[in-house]
Amino acid sequence: MEAAVILQQMCVILVLVVIGIWLYKIHILNDGTAKNLSWIIVNICNPMTLLSMVTGGTITTTHSDFTVGLILCALLYGFLCLFGMAMPHILRVRDRDQQRYYNVITVYTNTGFIGIPLAKALLSGNEMIYVILCNILFTLVFYSHGILLLSTGKDRFRIRNLINPGIIMAVLALLIYWFDIRLPKPCVSLITHAGNPTVFLSMILLGASLAKQPIIKSMKSARLWIFIGIRMIAFPIGLVLLLRTAGTGGAAVRTYCLMMALPIANLPLIQSEKEGRDTAFLSQAIMMTTVVSFVTVPLVMSILF
Repeated sequence: MEAAVILQQMCVILVLVVIGIWLYKIHILNDGTAKNLSWIIVNICNPMTLLSMVTGGTITTTHSDFTVGLILCALLYGFLCLFGMAMPHILRVRDRDQQRYYNVITVYTNTGFIGIPLAKALLSGNEMIYVILCNILFTLVFYSHGILLLSTGKDRFRIRNLINPGIIMAVLALLIYWFDIRLPKPCVSLITHAGNPTVFLSMILLGASLAKQPIIKSMKSARLWIFIGIRMIAFPIGLVLLLRTAGTGGAAVRTYCLMMALPIANLPLIQSEKEGRDTAFLSQAIMMTTVVSFVTVPLVMSILF
C-alpha cells in the first residue's frame, strides 16, 4: 500500500472533518442535529454500507479464506481482552475507574463509525468481508465483555442488545456472500444509494464532535501518549509481524491491521454515560486518539504495506 495513496485518502477524510468543525462553529450543525444524523448513520447508512459491500460483486474471497479470517478475528479479540487486562499495569494506573477505562479502550477501536468509511477509502472491495467480520465480532464482544467491565449491575448482558440494524445487516451480508445470492438490480441500487452518504456524514459528525473538545488541553496527558504509542502504533505493527512470521498474510491481515490502528470507539463512552459515571477521561481519550490517528494510521499502514 503506497504511502502517497494513504496520505491522499487521509487528507480527503481530514478535509471532511474540517468541514464538520466549520459547520458546527457556524451553528449549521448543533447537538440536536448531530444526534439525529448520528442515529441515521448508525441505523441506516452504516448497515447499508455493510450490505452494499457484498452486493457490488467486488468480493471474490474464497470460503476457505473467509474461515481463516473469522478464526483470526476471534483470536484477535480474545487476545485483546487479555491485553486490556494488562494495559493498566503496563501504564501503572492506580485509580480503579481509570484501570477499568484503560482496559476497555485497549480492546475497542472505532471499527464502525470511523472504520467503515476509512476502509472504504483505503482498502479494496475484496477486503471488505473482513471489515464486516470485525464489526460483528466487535458487537458480540462489547455487549458481553464490554458491558461486564463498565456496568454496575443494572445493565448486564442482554440478548436484545445484539439485535440492532448493524448486526442484522452484517449477518445478512455474510449470508449473501456465503450463498452467493444475487439481488435484483433495483435492490442493489437502493442499498448503494442508502450507504453512499456514510463517509461524508460520518466525517462531518466527527468534526462536530472534535469542535466541542479542548484539543490542546487534552494533548497534555503523558500517559495517553504512551498508550497511543503502545496500542495504536506498536500493537498493529507487532500483530502483522507476528502473523507474517507464522506464515499468515494477505487481505485479512491488512484489514485487521487497519482496524486495530483506529482510534477508540464511542460505545464505552455511551455505556459509561448510561451508568452515570464520570466520562471526562473517556471523552479526552477518544478526542486525542482520533486527532492523532490522522498521523498514526498512515504511518502504520505505509510501514507495513
